[in-house]
Amino acid sequence: MNLDLKILSGVWIQAAGTVLAALGATPSLPAGEQTKTNLSLIGNVKQAMGNALLADTEKTVNFIKIGEELQAAGNSTVVAGILLPVQEETKTTFIIQGNLLQSLGNLTALADLLPEEKSFSRLLHICASLLQAIGNSLQALSGKMGQNGQQTVNFAGSWIQATGAVLEALVQTRELSRKPPVQKNEHHSATANGAVFMPPEMHRQSDVYPPRGEIPSCGKPWFRRAGKEKRGQTFGAGRSSALAPFKPDSAVGSASSKTCRGHCAIR
Repeated sequence: MNLDLKILSGVWIQAAGTVLAALGATPSLPAGEQTKTNLSLIGNVKQAMGNALLADTEKTVNFIKIGEELQAAGNSTVVAGILLPVQEETKTTFIIQGNLLQSLGNLTALADLLPEEKSFSRLLHICASLLQAIGNSLQALSGKMGQNGQQTVNFAGSWIQATGAVLEALVQTRELSRKPPVQKNEHHSATANGAVFMPPEMHRQSDVYPPRGEIPSCGKPWFRRAGKEKRGQTFGAGRSSALAPFKPDSAVGSASSKTCRGHCAIR
């Protein structure tokens, strides 16, 4: 799965799960207790799935990855508290511990968010994590309260968490929609003398070579071998040493730059 698609799937699955769980915690919802319990169950399952997807998008171990894993573990603990055939007190303990794990996961992720470059989007990410942490803490607190207070606090905490999750999904969607597309012909590596060489494994070379003197559209220099101008590539084992990049006679964009326009497009 594409990385951006996986991120979007994860944040929106998690957000949908928090909304379902919040509906299940809404006292005024015209539904039976079993329906509300099912909504809470499905919501936490979806949250666990979303958090697991998001954790998988982090290729290195960092605080964000650990935070997502803690949240997934917390959701799984809440699911266990709903499904396991144990005493009511044990169920409540599972649910409280699960909500605390989720809150801890959101706070853990802040350790990576706070030191980063300050921007409006980063501020929204921080607010979303804080809202979810506060919401989960209130849900955990409601487990220690009386019946009337428990419903009110659990309701408030569930919707605060849902607000944070939806905000996170919206911010993530906005960031990815503004992400510039990767141009394959930009995968250049600079050499010490300022010339640029594109490794052969990055693309297939074109067999078409442009005439001399054309102005480049990509700025990629050509390479001289055996008196001919050819694209930067190796010519077989032991023969790449014959390839020597040459610099343009004048600035890129001049008619004598000896680079190409459009002929070096990747296929």
